[in-house]
Amino acid sequence: ALTRLNRTLYAVSDAGSVLDVTTEGKPELLEPPAQPLTVQDAISDTSTLLLWSGDSLTLFTPRDASYAAVEITLPAEPRALATFQQRLYVIDRPTDQIIRYTRAGAGYGTGTPWLKDRTVRVGDATGLVIDGSVYVAADGTIHEFIQGAPQALTLQTVEPTLSGVTELWTDETTTRLYALSPSTGRRVVFTERGSLVAQYADDRLRDARSVVIDERAKLAYILTSTTVERFPLE
Repeated sequence: ALTRLNRTLYAVSDAGSVLDVTTEGKPELLEPPAQPLTVQDAISDTSTLLLWSGDSLTLFTPRDASYAAVEITLPAEPRALATFQQRLYVIDRPTDQIIRYTRAGAGYGTGTPWLKDRTVRVGDATGLVIDGSVYVAADGTIHEFIQGAPQALTLQTVEPTLSGVTELWTDETTTRLYALSPSTGRRVVFTERGSLVAQYADDRLRDARSVVIDERAKLAYILTSTTVERFPLE
């Protein structure tokens, strides 16, 4: 997994080891966990990283390179996770629902269903990102939700047709929505209203695992199975 906390870029191995990969060619391995994890994803949360492993979360604090279990009861089959303003959003596959948790002490309180309108299926989501709106990649397209309700987001037609989206990226500082499609070797850029900005094809993207965008540095960071690739945004 790949994530950014403030101006620092972190790569997290499947076993839970965290590397500072901010400086190209000079990865710095931080303290590995006492016991290997089985990390499915890693997301930033204020001053820490959340490492997701099945039905549990581990909190990694870069300041002292410490690991701690997070007090939380996740759904039986979480599909994707994202944080926004001290809240954690988790897609639950069996119930086709987004569960929202609020930060409480060393963990999170009881999760509550967030979707109010169940007309859009999200259980098989492959990507989740939040900037105030909640964006979900599922069913071959990208859906937008605000306050639990689906919005009329229509993506401009892309040639060839956009498919196989595994990662989404946006945040509250940008007006763009980035989609990663390893199966077609592309990263596609939309406005948050769905207009196509650009698309870029590169065979290296076929091995892409995670994406982080730095618009200030004008770079897209792509984690593959062996390295962190850096691509210019324009």
